[in-house]
Amino acid sequence: MLFNTRQFNEGTFNSFDYTELMWVDKPIVKTQGPLATHVTVKSDTDEYTANNTPEPAVGIRIERIVEIDTGDVAVCQTVAEQLLARWSVNQVSVTGIIALNVTLDFKKKLRIVLAWAGIDEDMILLKKVHYIQKNQVVTEITCGDFILGEDELLTRILATL
Repeated sequence: MLFNTRQFNEGTFNSFDYTELMWVDKPIVKTQGPLATHVTVKSDTDEYTANNTPEPAVGIRIERIVEIDTGDVAVCQTVAEQLLARWSVNQVSVTGIIALNVTLDFKKKLRIVLAWAGIDEDMILLKKVHYIQKNQVVTEITCGDFILGEDELLTRILATL
């Protein structure tokens, strides 16, 4: 099964400015649905709740509470808003094997079209690895959203403060 994928620069699409990629095997699609519509961050002294607007229906509301060791209301607000920005949307990552391709650029986006998975969007190239598989040289690519675990995401957010 072959799927077309195009790499192109931001802005106007030029038919001469893309690379056709052919998947050697069916790619693996990882998804992470919305994990929260409301995030409350509590510290030892303060707390802050960030929520989606407009307010989701009652049955769709997903509340998450995160506790941090220290921080004033500004820290709680920053952490809550960054967690909500990440947790309130669907995240998609695609990993697959293509024929050897050394020209893929991390600064450009890939147009990923996988009709069987309902995917037709521009994705960021996150990783590429070249290796020999069954006597052919191939490139394994991962593109889309960088899906982090909850602890890893919280650690990265707190490290920036």
